[in-house]
Amino acid sequence: LAGGGGAPVAAARGELYLQMIAAIVRGAPAPVMLLYGPGGTGKSQAAALAAAFLSAEYVTSISPTDWDNPYALGALAGKAMNLVGEASLARELPDAAFKQDTGGDLVTARFPYGRPFSFRVRAVHVLLGNSFPRTRDHGHAFFRRWRILPFENPVRAAVNEFAAVVLEAEGGA
Repeated sequence: LAGGGGAPVAAARGELYLQMIAAIVRGAPAPVMLLYGPGGTGKSQAAALAAAFLSAEYVTSISPTDWDNPYALGALAGKAMNLVGEASLARELPDAAFKQDTGGDLVTARFPYGRPFSFRVRAVHVLLGNSFPRTRDHGHAFFRRWRILPFENPVRAAVNEFAAVVLEAEGGA
């Protein structure tokens, strides 16, 4: 699906997909996957395909720019995947909350009109971006949490619904 980079990049991309699947199965903190590249390169199709293997009740979309909000953070409780689109990455990331939520730390959240509760974020975060998220943190602890999957080549219109075609062929759509 994602183009560019040749065999070494394709092998690395395959390894990252396996890491994502393993993290979902183990329920352990995983690297934050950034599917990065210009529009029309298949990022949304790759993300849709990954999310399709999970029941909708285990997928959410909470921007990392909102992870310092206890009400938004509560939506990550019990989720296996957090799938976030480009528009949600326009604001600067809250650095401390980002590290806490991606490091397996105990976090406190709440639902409106509910009592606070604590949990460990176990969702695999898959972010789609035409640009990199903004941050003030330039340290190793921040950058080691990221895995960037480059999407560089335009996808033909006939391939644009790749995820739907694969899922229909496999009986999942």
